[in-house]
Amino acid sequence: MAWAHKDEFSSDSYNWKWVYTSQPIEDCERDTLNAFCNIDLHWKGIRQAIASTENFVFIDGQTATVPIVHQVTYNGNGSYSWRHGSLTFKKTVY
Repeated sequence: MAWAHKDEFSSDSYNWKWVYTSQPIEDCERDTLNAFCNIDLHWKGIRQAIASTENFVFIDGQTATVPIVHQVTYNGNGSYSWRHGSLTFKKTVY
């Protein structure tokens, strides 16, 4: 089952926009709704979904550096010293 569109009225062919496949076809997995166009959800959410960051590419995520303390040492004279570093997250979503 599919929905397609002619980019030009005079065109002889259609371009897929949405395709449901019950069996694998080319690069479409079985029992999957495939989008071949951008999807605008108009600020509505996606509910009851499972996602993995391995399956997404964030092109405009946030980059941040978070300072962390590795070790705190009591110097014995009423003062403390510490070793510190940082973690940098690139193109992440928070």
